[in-house]
Amino acid sequence: MRLFLLLIALFIVTSNYVHAQVERPEKVAVDITYIANSGFLIQVNDKKVLVDALFKDIESEYYDSPSKQLTQRIINGESPFEGINLVASTHEHVDNFDNNITAAVLASHSEAKFVSCAKTVEQVENTSQYQQIRDQLVEITPEQLTHIDTVINGIDVRVYRINHGPYYIEDPLTGRKTDIYRFAEHLGFRFTIDGVSFFHCGDSNSNALDEYHRLRLDNENLDFAFLGRGFLYQPQGQGVAIMKKYIQAKHYIIMQIQHDDNEYYKEVADAVKPGIPSVKVFEREMETKTYEVDLKPQMLSNQ
Repeated sequence: MRLFLLLIALFIVTSNYVHAQVERPEKVAVDITYIANSGFLIQVNDKKVLVDALFKDIESEYYDSPSKQLTQRIINGESPFEGINLVASTHEHVDNFDNNITAAVLASHSEAKFVSCAKTVEQVENTSQYQQIRDQLVEITPEQLTHIDTVINGIDVRVYRINHGPYYIEDPLTGRKTDIYRFAEHLGFRFTIDGVSFFHCGDSNSNALDEYHRLRLDNENLDFAFLGRGFLYQPQGQGVAIMKKYIQAKHYIIMQIQHDDNEYYKEVADAVKPGIPSVKVFEREMETKTYEVDLKPQMLSNQ
């Protein structure tokens, strides 16, 4: 009788396990919404990350900026900007970050945290709303070409210290060229949200082969990589070589595209297939693309 009851219990446990296996979702929907330049809203299930999206509406021939109306929607928490978990900024440049807009968003989204490097966080501390939002600020500044791992509001975050792409100014007297961004505090981020992984390179140098060789993002099993336009500048260029060898994401989003150049980068994206099959060029503010992403085996086993 005791053996019979043991067999019945074993059958029930096994049946429940098999049922749980069948019920596990093997895919998850990922929504990516373009804000401007390198700014995006990333959503997986009920978790939302806003990265490099909070800066001023500046007229420029080189990059998009968010309209004042869109920025106000973000501050107000209008759909889809309600319930933001994490705001991230790769660096303090004006086409990526504004301290007063960031402070206003944090003040109206008290549940959100802000993560960036020391110089950027210091600018937020200099706003009039600092006392209200001080507990929402997370400053992480790794040593050059290293990273720091943390968890912020239930999101796994790896913060990389990587070089900003160069911008040379020539001295009119000597002809000497100087990279004015060589000392910039600049970050890259890897966000892992409910098992889906995203890398955002900020304004990283698309020719930095040695740097990406050290990072070895190809070992991270990335689902998405947000990369500057320089990576896709030429079908046979070094940026594409880095994508294929040292990043190997399943999906790429190309950002920081200058006005009227979208068609060119879409042509290059077609040219690099099938080696890089999934490349997206966003063209307008609030354009959203939904991806169905296969969950990784380790994620399935933990559900």
